[in-house]
Amino acid sequence: KNLNNFIINEFKRKNLIIDKIYYCPHHPDGNIKKYKKNCSCRKPNPGLFYQAVKEFNIDANHSYEIGNKDRDVIAGKKVGCKTILISNENIKERSADWVEKDLLQAVSHVI
Repeated sequence: KNLNNFIINEFKRKNLIIDKIYYCPHHPDGNIKKYKKNCSCRKPNPGLFYQAVKEFNIDANHSYEIGNKDRDVIAGKKVGCKTILISNENIKERSADWVEKDLLQAVSHVI
């Protein structure tokens, strides 16, 4: 929760609004019994993406998913988003539509 508030406030200082942060508490190898499971919301499954699409009436085909892991890209592709992978590595084989070295470059690519 503290990290989410920090992120929201940092964006707000730049006049950027985050409407909502989604997260999955589940993990198939977790230590807490009620959260130890496979689910549709844990990436690379797109459950939370579908929830956001429905909740905010988002056209996924005209949206971008930006992530730093292959599972982020896979989830974005499953819901129909264009995808950007943030990576400093020289990636030849990639599943993302674009690879950028940092978030600023990824966002600049979108706008």
